[in-house]
Amino acid sequence: SIDDTIEGLLLSLKKLKRCKERDDRLIELYKFFATDKEKREKKDLKLKTNYKGEKYKVYIDRWGRIKFQDEWYATPNLLYNKGVKLFANPELKGSSGKNSLSQFYYKEVKLNDDIDTWEDLKSKMDFK
Repeated sequence: SIDDTIEGLLLSLKKLKRCKERDDRLIELYKFFATDKEKREKKDLKLKTNYKGEKYKVYIDRWGRIKFQDEWYATPNLLYNKGVKLFANPELKGSSGKNSLSQFYYKEVKLNDDIDTWEDLKSKMDFK
């Protein structure tokens, strides 16, 4: 129903507002790797991350926020510690400090924090 749709949108907005921090590396990542079509249509950049051999889809929006399992995270560290790790193992406690972009894969190519190497990484990707 329309009420359920509105309620769902309000809930999503509330979750999004909790994402107050911002990691500028993620904005730069989006700007560099998103296709012109993704940028024009304001689509999220689809990445993968691994945890204990399992691959998980994550999305980065043009504002540098990461979405995983309908939750938003401001930094790779929060995604890893409060998102992927807990999703895979809800009993787990503690943190790892994994704030590197190297946890992400785009088009099966492992990313990194060194923006100067991104052009080389992009050349290894299959853009159609």
